[in-house]
Amino acid sequence: MLTDEHFFRLQRTTACASDQLPLQASAESLRGFNEEAHEAIDAMAAVVADAQAGLNWVRVEPLALEELREVLDSIVNNGKRAADIVLRLRGFAKEVHKPGGVADH
Repeated sequence: MLTDEHFFRLQRTTACASDQLPLQASAESLRGFNEEAHEAIDAMAAVVADAQAGLNWVRVEPLALEELREVLDSIVNNGKRAADIVLRLRGFAKEVHKPGGVADH
């Protein structure tokens, strides 16, 4: 038999759980944002490392054109990857701040 005390205890438990849902969603969103930011930093670090390698290949006599092409391709690919990540982060930020987004739950 469901007593009044049991009913109200259940209701309080449910209310506490529903209050925590926005916090959980915010924490999950922040984790996702952090992962994306970490990936963007990795891509930018790869661009810098590749550019440094490219400078080294330019200094070689005779000029190592194939190696230089490879490192320039890598720079382009990592730059595009970083740009894609930044675009996803911008989309995420817009989603969080729009009505009904994570911040408004």
